[in-house]
Amino acid sequence: MVPVLQSSLFCPSCGTMLPFTTDITHSCVCSCGKVIHRSSSGNLEISSFTSLSESDSLLQPGTTGSWKGQAFTVKGRFRIWLEEAVLNYWTVTFDSGGWALLEEGYGLFTMMQETAVPESMTGKRIGELKLSSEFKTEEGALFYLQEKNAGVNIEVEKEAFLPITKGRVMLSDFASESSGTMSIIEWQEKVKTAYTTQSSSFHDFNFKNFRAVSFYRKEYLLR
Repeated sequence: MVPVLQSSLFCPSCGTMLPFTTDITHSCVCSCGKVIHRSSSGNLEISSFTSLSESDSLLQPGTTGSWKGQAFTVKGRFRIWLEEAVLNYWTVTFDSGGWALLEEGYGLFTMMQETAVPESMTGKRIGELKLSSEFKTEEGALFYLQEKNAGVNIEVEKEAFLPITKGRVMLSDFASESSGTMSIIEWQEKVKTAYTTQSSSFHDFNFKNFRAVSFYRKEYLLR
């Protein structure tokens, strides 16, 4: 099962109860507007990242859906501004247990499920790798670097898997002829998380409970 938060936590800035609902997430937005980070030891601090003030995404905290027959709930997201793009990374928790990141950008969706960081990548800096750089997993699968991007700004909505409080994030996408695709996020020097990835269309996720969004000053509630 998904770890449920066992105790209430309070904002170090204003004292209000924080909207954490699961131990999966590290960062949340307090009602005072501050982004609060929770360390693995439980300590709270004010993050340098900002809260997301507006959105044109149809998804929202509380949106539900399913993936390969597994129902999930959207908890929140961080939105990362890259040098040439903007991407959303939604934290989703599965009713049957476990969690994932759901990448959203320009109408495309990719489910990202955590896996072990390949041992051959633990000591390397993503920023120093060249396109087409390769590595092998412990199982012998050969992966090539297809794309890498540096995040220049991060915003948070509700609560999210976001294990840092400041700095630039490096995103990298790898592909293997035999083992599909993998993404590695370098949060800090020598701090990485890896994910197996699979892209799908919007309709594959059976989303429900959409956000009310505005287009051309007219508001529509999509159901």
